[in-house]
Amino acid sequence: MGNHNKSRPPGGEQAGAVTVETAKIRGLNETIERALVKKGVLARALSVSPRCIELWVKQKKIPVVVLGKRCVRFDLPAVLQALRRFERKAVV
Repeated sequence: MGNHNKSRPPGGEQAGAVTVETAKIRGLNETIERALVKKGVLARALSVSPRCIELWVKQKKIPVVVLGKRCVRFDLPAVLQALRRFERKAVV
């Protein structure tokens, strides 16, 4: 009988689970940053409501990836770039 604890990653994580640390080790951090995210994740990242995200999509203020009738995703860097169009410079 072998020790089963040796096969488990430290911290009780499941085998094969991708964490920030393992992503960096595998060189996947750029891939994770470019991953498509759901509406709720985008809303939390921008500190707005999911309804606000829906309105911005309807108003064509932000880009959206439509994968199906009820499946939409967002490319966070592309959304941030689109929102920069609405940035106002400080008046001195």
